[in-house]
Amino acid sequence: MSTGRAYLDPVRPRSNLRVLSGVRVLHLVAKGARVTGVRVSAQGQTRTITVRHEVALCAGAIQSPQLLQLSGIGPAPLLESLGIQVMHDLPGVGENLQDHLQVRPSYRVQGAITLNDIANSTWRSALEFFRYQLTRQGALRNGVYRAGAFFSAGAHADPHWPNAQIHFGLVSFDRPHQPPHPFPGVTLSACLLRPQSRGRIQITCADPLAAPSIRANYLSEAADRSLAVDLVRRMREIAATDPLARYLVQEHEPGRGVQSDANLLDWIRRRAGSIFHPVGTCAMGPATDALAVVDAQLRVHGIEGLRVVDGSVMPHIVSGNTNAPIIMITERAADLMLKPELSGLAASAL
Repeated sequence: MSTGRAYLDPVRPRSNLRVLSGVRVLHLVAKGARVTGVRVSAQGQTRTITVRHEVALCAGAIQSPQLLQLSGIGPAPLLESLGIQVMHDLPGVGENLQDHLQVRPSYRVQGAITLNDIANSTWRSALEFFRYQLTRQGALRNGVYRAGAFFSAGAHADPHWPNAQIHFGLVSFDRPHQPPHPFPGVTLSACLLRPQSRGRIQITCADPLAAPSIRANYLSEAADRSLAVDLVRRMREIAATDPLARYLVQEHEPGRGVQSDANLLDWIRRRAGSIFHPVGTCAMGPATDALAVVDAQLRVHGIEGLRVVDGSVMPHIVSGNTNAPIIMITERAADLMLKPELSGLAASAL
């Protein structure tokens, strides 16, 4: 299931819905402190789309703050340095970036078929492809990660609030989007669910087509570094426990020679990666909060006719996948826009 199938497909025939694809939003259009539309580019031409009520900015934790900054809503010193006229000085736009970091020890396997074997074999790949097409069964029926668990680890572990998640993957690789290893392998990865490290998103020029600067600042906090090292050791404990241990014949990475905290941290810095859950860059909070960008109704502080509706409004990252919480946020935003009388309840609901 996808949000497109669940929400968009059933209402495509509506006369009051128009979906434009292949369109790049350049910046917001405003009169004074009220947003009146968006400027877009499509097939080499630009146009302005105006609104009668309000704009809902749903570009995600990277591009929502980028578009706000390009439109003059953000930290005044940054905007002025780039020659962008300040519509509203909002220091929190682009700050508070949070993401889930994943550390991925991998192992050579003996006595079992892994996805590495299938990916590296033409006949196995073909067999599994046709098996799935005909029966919806086989290796392709399931995802890469076949098992998981939430747990607490580290010096400040709270048994009532997990701060880590295990993913057991029936595949191993050096980096995502690279081919699997040429040998049977699995991955025992662990994710830091509630990182303390914070990053930021900042535009580097006034060109709306230029990529923004993304500084995640992973592992910048000592607590995150300590937990990441502890998680590698926990994955090793699991790998050494039967019945899994009988199939894992060698730790491929980081390797048994990597034992000290310093060496493990060095490996983590080189090999850890995002699971692509960025949030927080347009954080919700009261106007008295210097870094808050939207209020409890998702309205941008100091601006009329504009809401931000995506994961960027989360003040703190959730302890798990971000998909379902973001769907909840968008459903609630739809209620707030359609039923203004609910606005008084939004603070408690969100």
